[in-house]
Amino acid sequence: MTHRTLAGSRIAGIATAAALAVAVVASGTVLAAGGGVQSAAGGLTVAWPATGGEAIPSSTAKNGGNGTWTQLNGPQFTETQIGALEEGQKLRLELPENFEWNTANKTPASITGCDMMSSAISYPTSRTASITILLRGIALGSICSIDFGRILQVRPVSSNALAGTGGTIFASIVDPEFPLPLVVPGNAGTIRMIASAPPPVTNPTITPATGGASIPSSTARVGGSGAWTQLTGPVIQESAIDQIPAGTAITLTLPANFEWNTAAVNPPVVTNCDRTAQVTTYPSLTVLSVTLQKKAGATVMALCRIDFATLLQVRPVNANATGSAGNIAAALVSPTLGTRSIGNAGFLAMVTATPPPVSLTLSVYAPTMNNGAILWGEYVDLTTTATAGTAFQLQVTVDDPAATASPVWETLKDSVGNILTFTTAADGKYTYRYTPVRNYWYRAVSGSSYSQTPNPRVTVRQTIAIRPENSGTKSVSAGTKVTFTATVRPSRPELEKAKVLFQLYKKSGSSWVLSKSATLVIDDDGVASWTVTFSSGSWYVRAQAQPTPVNANSFWSPNQYYSAS
Repeated sequence: MTHRTLAGSRIAGIATAAALAVAVVASGTVLAAGGGVQSAAGGLTVAWPATGGEAIPSSTAKNGGNGTWTQLNGPQFTETQIGALEEGQKLRLELPENFEWNTANKTPASITGCDMMSSAISYPTSRTASITILLRGIALGSICSIDFGRILQVRPVSSNALAGTGGTIFASIVDPEFPLPLVVPGNAGTIRMIASAPPPVTNPTITPATGGASIPSSTARVGGSGAWTQLTGPVIQESAIDQIPAGTAITLTLPANFEWNTAAVNPPVVTNCDRTAQVTTYPSLTVLSVTLQKKAGATVMALCRIDFATLLQVRPVNANATGSAGNIAAALVSPTLGTRSIGNAGFLAMVTATPPPVSLTLSVYAPTMNNGAILWGEYVDLTTTATAGTAFQLQVTVDDPAATASPVWETLKDSVGNILTFTTAADGKYTYRYTPVRNYWYRAVSGSSYSQTPNPRVTVRQTIAIRPENSGTKSVSAGTKVTFTATVRPSRPELEKAKVLFQLYKKSGSSWVLSKSATLVIDDDGVASWTVTFSSGSWYVRAQAQPTPVNANSFWSPNQYYSAS
């Protein structure tokens, strides 16, 4: 080992500690001689402990939580005298039980004020972080300071408090010349796990399978050829780490009058994480089950993607069951989580070779609708009338179907992006309540059949609120300036920003005369402001959101009356 050529190269405190051979464990408990750690009075001490780890939520644990890391600041150490540190020594930081370091962080610590430098951080165990002291150059003859800054990250291993709720970071020096590590006096940081609410239960996202929306009845097992239709997908994507833990089965249940090809047993492809899928099994002809299991090796904290690609095949059971249609229901079945539905894994429909036309009628109604317009935030009831049991979808467009050669129609979806499919009831009707944010034309669609034309249209009128808002007439001194703000809704990033027309009227005799006006664009919060200086007389101010390509104008705001003298 290379020593620095400074007076007293090894400090007396460390030598004394080695001679005494007092041993302590990482928790700080003093043991009898012959234990595993020696005391080191002096030499290196904690300048300030690591902070940021005093209240780590149990919901961030690797097991039973979301596995996120908590950033520490520090710790920082300093020599008590020049020459205490020597090349080849290791500074070791050990976490309390039930905590682990983020071993991806290997940035060296910062050693300043002296002729030493730090190696990259290594991790002999997940609880232990270590740097090696290296000689940088000629001796500077000054005190070393070792600072870990914002490098280290920790998390609980288990959210169960029985596994340990924390303690202090134990620091020690490992020196080749001493048989046991040397304790660094002082608290290098407090690490504490506190109870927190478990992460909310969320579902993975599903990209539904395609290819089954128009399966010929001629392929049915009974009354047909029995040919299989190949699906593409579905794809299931975790939206939180370990959302589908090892041991959980993914089940896909077919709608009525469909069955799986049980010969298709190849498992889906699982990527980006530390789990893999077992072979596909079929508890029944309508239910498919795939169980995820953990791969051998280290845990990978990443989001699983499960892709069925082109592995699955279906067919109708009976060609006479006309109108068979519905969604593939996806669910998770877990020994710990129970059974939980996670959404629509694909739409299936059996159609005849020459499907009869479906007569669809779509009507729109809103109790507040006036001349085909509603205010933003109000709903419309979309009522579809067809033969009982007709499966259909609702579509909207911003293009005028009567004036556009190829209007772009968008099918309504639920909050997670799944296409909404409805079925008319025994009375042949189904009503869907919808709150539009912009002007749309509407239609219902079932297969190749569409509801009547011209398509019904609902215009969504903007709303406006003006501040300050007075009750009656407000008296002010002549020369008073008042800034009026108009808040417009809707205001969304995807919508073109509205313009607000402000108008100032002055009373002349028995009439009100427009004095001046301004048209201003709303800001990102949907607000436009206009400042008025009132001279002597009677006045009122009002505002209106002007029409945009996607929304109708608002009504005029209430008049705000002022008297200036």
